[in-house]
Amino acid sequence: NRDEVGMHCQFFLGVGDGACANIGSKCTTSSRIAVTVGTSAAARVCLPLPIQSTTADLKKDDNEDGGGTNDKSCIITPPPGLFCYRIDKSHVLIGGALTDGGSVVEWARSLLGLTSNESFDACMEEVARLYDSKQRKHNNNVTTVVPFLSGERSTGYRDGATGCIMGLTRDTTPAQFVMSCLEGVILRIHAIL
Repeated sequence: NRDEVGMHCQFFLGVGDGACANIGSKCTTSSRIAVTVGTSAAARVCLPLPIQSTTADLKKDDNEDGGGTNDKSCIITPPPGLFCYRIDKSHVLIGGALTDGGSVVEWARSLLGLTSNESFDACMEEVARLYDSKQRKHNNNVTTVVPFLSGERSTGYRDGATGCIMGLTRDTTPAQFVMSCLEGVILRIHAIL
């Protein structure tokens, strides 16, 4: 019987993956920013922004300042290109997302023919050495990657945006190229922050 089944079932509202990522990474205050990178990437911050729950509360606020609603506690305008949505009655989540995050590294891996785990791991170890030794800073061969492989989400929302590789030469190594891809994703995340 359908009614009997319904009596024994609990109903839970869905929760967005962005809110879950912030909670799971303990970024539930404005002092911590959650940055997640998978196939895509995102950066989000949780801000306190209580809502006024009743009409009586609104009228009370109007009367406190002599009339007119000057209370802006319920209004937030996110910077251009970022999203903002309510996650509970006291908080909003503001941030942005990239279509291409880890997928940029996967693309570079495929492009460079680093098909075996051993060759890819060796390349990533060289990337780490380049960062650690700061060789890139002293290298005239600087490659820059703008990682719009699948268009742009935050901050411009241009589906037709395309990527760009600049500074590529015969001397560019696979590790330098992969590092440039990682830096491109990092710079896109920085644009959100």
